[in-house]
Amino acid sequence: GAGASPCEVISGCASDGSAASRICGDLRPRVVLSTAGPFVHHSDALVAACARAGVSYVDINGEIPWVARVIERDDSPARESGALIVPNCGFDSVPSDLGALRATSLLAARTQSPCVQIQ
Repeated sequence: GAGASPCEVISGCASDGSAASRICGDLRPRVVLSTAGPFVHHSDALVAACARAGVSYVDINGEIPWVARVIERDDSPARESGALIVPNCGFDSVPSDLGALRATSLLAARTQSPCVQIQ
């Protein structure tokens, strides 16, 4: 946007552990935006490198089982380093979010009670 600093685009193979470590460790970006999947096959090394190096990570995936693995594996290192790991931040995640909203709305309408928690 207006007044924003220009950003540098760094490209590399997200599934290559040494490339991911070089990007996060040597080049030290503030954030990595990942837009190419399938993430389950191509992003484990990149997310892990971001979590260890304190580099925030954002992607557009909709691969819920993979996200659960990422949380289990990378939450502690990310918290320790200060990295923010933000999966499902885009188009692929919208249908499931809208489905959850529709399901809770229907549940509330049919039971005359709001849905306050989903497990």
